[in-house]
Amino acid sequence: MSTQLLKTKLFVPQPSPNMVFRARLCARMDRGLTSKVTLVAAPAGFGKTTLIGYWIQKNSGPFAWVSLDELDNDPKVFWGYVVNALQMAGEYGGQSLFRELDPVQLPPTQPMLTTLINELANSTQKFVLVLDDYHVISNQTVHEEIGFLIDNLPSQLHIVLSTRADPPLPLARLRAKAQLCEMR
Repeated sequence: MSTQLLKTKLFVPQPSPNMVFRARLCARMDRGLTSKVTLVAAPAGFGKTTLIGYWIQKNSGPFAWVSLDELDNDPKVFWGYVVNALQMAGEYGGQSLFRELDPVQLPPTQPMLTTLINELANSTQKFVLVLDDYHVISNQTVHEEIGFLIDNLPSQLHIVLSTRADPPLPLARLRAKAQLCEMR
């Protein structure tokens, strides 16, 4: 694969200066950090991305952001963006893995995910991975790989999924284990 990654997909969108502060929603986002995953699900135009961007701006700590689109249905492209976003997040662990990887030339994803999870588990700092517009992902392999990541998520990492529809992930199991914060 000779595709370059578009770096602007890894930047947190800056909230409008005219945005109304949603203290209650930001407080729910903060409480969601005690779970593995925060799911922000609402129709188009309801302010999912704006809320998450504002929440990030008001919090300290590293955040990795990926704005997804239809081209990210290729697992290697998807994980290339995730790896790159995690690199940009700062001091979080996983450095040896990322030094060895060209994000565009990732190895097969299952061994890479195991290495990624193991490396992230060595981190001394907590951080958040935001996958914005997750509803554009239709590739079942990507869903299965995200499910694997969530099932084996190190305590240092929290995932925020912004979506227009519930993704085909183990949401019921996460709910049953109180590992899912849902904002609808």
